[in-house]
Amino acid sequence: MRRRRITKGMGVMERYRKPYFRIERNIPRRVYAGLMNIASVLVGNSSSGLLEAPSFKLPSVNIGNRQRDRFRGNNVIDVGYKRDEVLAGIKKAVDPGFRDGLAGLTNPYGDGHASEKIVERLKQVEISDGLLRTRFHESG
Repeated sequence: MRRRRITKGMGVMERYRKPYFRIERNIPRRVYAGLMNIASVLVGNSSSGLLEAPSFKLPSVNIGNRQRDRFRGNNVIDVGYKRDEVLAGIKKAVDPGFRDGLAGLTNPYGDGHASEKIVERLKQVEISDGLLRTRFHESG
């Protein structure tokens, strides 16, 4: 059922094909990051607008409530499903004032170097019997 909806949705998008508009089912991660780096705005309901877009200081117009309870950066503009709401979100996203406001944005999900930080922290922890023993406490 989901595949049929995706295929149908791609058919609808195909009707509006323009020279500057492409439909891709999958994009390699490296290419996707390159596209995010040069994009003006990301529009849709993908978690990418919340997770990756802040690293590129890329405005993200998040359509609908699919990402409703997820943590987000100041780059995310939440809009409803109606055309005028989406257009208003895009206009806000490309406004130079909004873009300028993202200059100091840091990704709320980190900088991509968590594993290195964890390793460095673990190097500082003294491994002792106290750390390795489990203590059980009876409650009640």
